[in-house]
Amino acid sequence: MEMAGRAPLLAFFDVRGAPWFVARVDDRPLAVLRWPITGRDTSRRVERALTSDRIEAPEIMERRIHALHAGTTWRRPRVVVRNLRAPFDEDAFKDFPDDGWIQWRDVLGKEDRERVAQWLAGHPRVGVRLYGRAVERDLGIVQSFESLQRAAVQVGDDAIQDSGDAVGVFRSLKHLAELSLEGVPGDLSGMFLTTIQRLRIVARADETIDAADLLAAGNLTSIACFGAKVDNVELFRAMPLLRALQLTRTPGVKSLAWLSRSNVTHLTLEGLTHVDDLSPLATMAHLEHLTIRGMWQFGVDQYDWIDRCARLRGLSIDAGARRKTIEIYRRRPFAAALPFQS
Repeated sequence: MEMAGRAPLLAFFDVRGAPWFVARVDDRPLAVLRWPITGRDTSRRVERALTSDRIEAPEIMERRIHALHAGTTWRRPRVVVRNLRAPFDEDAFKDFPDDGWIQWRDVLGKEDRERVAQWLAGHPRVGVRLYGRAVERDLGIVQSFESLQRAAVQVGDDAIQDSGDAVGVFRSLKHLAELSLEGVPGDLSGMFLTTIQRLRIVARADETIDAADLLAAGNLTSIACFGAKVDNVELFRAMPLLRALQLTRTPGVKSLAWLSRSNVTHLTLEGLTHVDDLSPLATMAHLEHLTIRGMWQFGVDQYDWIDRCARLRGLSIDAGARRKTIEIYRRRPFAAALPFQS
């Protein structure tokens, strides 16, 4: 990157060292990791999509540029969710992408159950989300989807009272790798009997996750907690395979000293307003990608520890105020962080 007047020039080079893409980016969007592409390809015609004024997140821009360099067509990633309403037929799955999600809230009849199970057998990457009455009365239906890899369940309040063990129903699924819980079930300790690698929990501040319940879950490589209070959070350091951790607005997290003894490589901290010291992050032996958002309690001078992060390759900071964020970036080298590894 080179400064040219007031606007930096951002150049990407091929293996021979020749510039194959050059962009002019404005100072402020660059500092907050968002920028419009206003330059042009120096060796070939640039796709119209890359010369538009649309502002992209850096990870999206990186994928677009890689596609341009490879000469392939880039399509914007999107999450496709289809709500099934019984009764339905085969047309309900027409043109459905393998990385999408299907969901339903009512108890399915016999024919609909068989139709879903048969279709999922040939599309194991499609995620299944159950909510409402489907959770209350028929959560066990997931055991019919033997090849299922991704699942999401609405629990908490009265939703799980009549549905039994929200985690235990997944024990028979030998291919399940990703589970998203909307609410906190009464018992998470059964996680160690599953093949789940990535766990995401979204809950209210009056709900509690006990890290001790997950300690024996030897398959977990990624944990993301949103909203719920986390008790015994320091026990996450003892999980040998845990590499990605996200804590977003989680009451009860006051100290980060325990992270220095963890194996986490990708860390996201957001809205942890009771934390009073970020410097323990500099002692994390394996930290490579760090994202910090909404930590307004820290001043610009309280980010100097970043320079001591020996293995840090990606950094994304939103300090709660634009001017403060820009000043933090001005004081040190930085790179755009990769998205959270889920």
